[in-house]
Amino acid sequence: MRAIFISYRRNDSEGEAGRLFDDLVEQFGEDSVFMDVTAIEAGRDFRKVIDESVATCGVLLAIIGKGWLDAKDDTGKRRLDDPADFVRLETASALRRDIPVIPVIVRGATMPHADQLPDELKDLAYRNFVELTHTRWASDIQLLIAALRKQLGVQKSTPQPAITEAPAVAEEKEKPAVQTDREPPGSGRALPDKKRSWPKILAIAVAVIAVVGLAYLLVPTQVTVPNLRGKTLSEATASLAASHLSVGQTTSREEANKDANIVLSQYPPSDEQVKRGTAVDLVVSAATSQVEVPALTGQTLESARQALTDRQLVAGDIERQSRAGVAPDMVLQEFPQAGEMVKNGAKVDLLVSDVPPQVTATTPNPTAAKTANEDWAAERAAQRAAAKKAAALKAAADKAAADRMAANKAAADKAAADRAAASKAAADKAAADKAAADRAAAKQAVAARAAANQAAAARPRVIIRTATCTTVKPGQYRIDLAGDAYAPASDSYLFYVWVAEGNNGTRWRPQCKNWSIPQSGEDPLWDVTCIHRPGDPSQTIWETSRMITSKDKQPPTNGGTAIFKMGVHSASSLKFNFSCQ
Repeated sequence: MRAIFISYRRNDSEGEAGRLFDDLVEQFGEDSVFMDVTAIEAGRDFRKVIDESVATCGVLLAIIGKGWLDAKDDTGKRRLDDPADFVRLETASALRRDIPVIPVIVRGATMPHADQLPDELKDLAYRNFVELTHTRWASDIQLLIAALRKQLGVQKSTPQPAITEAPAVAEEKEKPAVQTDREPPGSGRALPDKKRSWPKILAIAVAVIAVVGLAYLLVPTQVTVPNLRGKTLSEATASLAASHLSVGQTTSREEANKDANIVLSQYPPSDEQVKRGTAVDLVVSAATSQVEVPALTGQTLESARQALTDRQLVAGDIERQSRAGVAPDMVLQEFPQAGEMVKNGAKVDLLVSDVPPQVTATTPNPTAAKTANEDWAAERAAQRAAAKKAAALKAAADKAAADRMAANKAAADKAAADRAAASKAAADKAAADKAAADRAAAKQAVAARAAANQAAAARPRVIIRTATCTTVKPGQYRIDLAGDAYAPASDSYLFYVWVAEGNNGTRWRPQCKNWSIPQSGEDPLWDVTCIHRPGDPSQTIWETSRMITSKDKQPPTNGGTAIFKMGVHSASSLKFNFSCQ
């Protein structure tokens, strides 16, 4: 039978992929289900290795969780948009070869639309999918198995029920190892080998976890957003890059008295803690259009205001002076002068006549009035120049302070990077030392496991692997049981199974592989037990079937097993429950 290939994303559906692997192995065999590409040798093109591996499968299961579509790498780029992404390579290879691809939805995810997928994956959106849920896993998995049998042309075989194990005596079950990192190209992903590779995989996994954990502690994942207000766009971009951030959406807005490309606001705001690589949106000043200052001298104040409004300018400071022979509210002088080009929305200061002084016999002096107007304009120009110089000095001081802060931060970042590099070097050395000790650790692990198995074999215990009840007809039921039993190698132990029938029960002898049937003189329960004698194998694989006839036509609801030394009739039972189908 051609293999079933399980494609999954580690951070999205690793648990479901492992559980699915176990269930499919029970149905189709361990050699027919693959969850990862075999380790990729150095120098091999991982794209070709994946393509060759997928080419040998009969169907590919694409496990899709909530993070499958939008998973991002360390740079913030969506993984599916990376042509070297393992999940993309696996799925695209199957689609390109017209190998059946079944999307398997888990964790309440939704099927992606074609417009959300890269071109070589768009066909995936049109494949019928199967959903696996936690609450309906048993029934959902049967639907998937039926679909796989149809795709692979495999006849249905007797299903193996899930393992049931007594909590007090259960031995820790081994599960297929799942590679801890399947994302980076060429990472060497390998299928678990329970008999030969388990110690090596365990040692490698411990080393990888240690290195990753140390790197996670030393390399900060959160950074502080710098203050960008008042900086030019180029300065803001450099500042963000130094903080491991990027420029997001940039919006322009006209701002009076601001040069072009000056940052007016930002989001996220300054001093906020964000993830490395976050994009910061900016609002920057746009180039302001310029208009010509109109001639206002000699107009009334009201007319001057209207003329300024028409030019999209505004009246600034209004100073009043009494002038002989001049009516009130007449514009005597303006600043900036008429004809100058100023920014749209700029202010124009006005010198306006006040109530004229008491009329005297003297004649108005035009020269004195002109001199007064010129003096007022010169004073205004000096005030504007002084204000502009002060603003420039403040901006320079602010920029110098920001530059100092940026330099200090760059120095701190470099020091942190140096520390991280030193720590990484130490971690690499520790990993190398750990790798050098792997062979010894593997031998120790094998020895420890053998010792553990030997210790486990030194105590009697029973494991129930299957326990089912089938209704043949009302009042008649078929019980099917199977499991393992263990007894110390040097002792004699008796073993039987039982099922409750109302207030009574029935006991009988199971079929015990490599164990014997006791003689009538050995124990009163000889006729319902099998026996382990000294020298027999410590473990037996047992199974049994029995027809139960219930007088009240009520199905049995529980049963159990007992293993005990000869002559000891007070041994405790391993009890279990079941329901008749």
